[in-house]
Amino acid sequence: MGKQYQIIKYNQSSAVVEWVKVYLAKQFTIDREVAIKILDPSLSGNPQFRERFINEANALAKLSHPNIVSIYDFIEFEGIIVLLWSMLMELPLMQ
Repeated sequence: MGKQYQIIKYNQSSAVVEWVKVYLAKQFTIDREVAIKILDPSLSGNPQFRERFINEANALAKLSHPNIVSIYDFIEFEGIIVLLWSMLMELPLMQ
């Protein structure tokens, strides 16, 4: 994802939901590990999946609690919709 992030590994526990993949990545700009949740590229053009993904980002962005991941960013990169969030104990929460 450009020069700001480097994917380190795929998170196998994210395989619970078929339409997204979650990766552990390094954010170079501020030297931290982040979770990158990517909507399946074949679904990025589907209005229902797109809206669901955006709604998830908006809902999480409004929450603040030690047991809930913090959203860092929501971006579209080369037609792929991506959520970037904090890591909890090195594994991102799926929901």
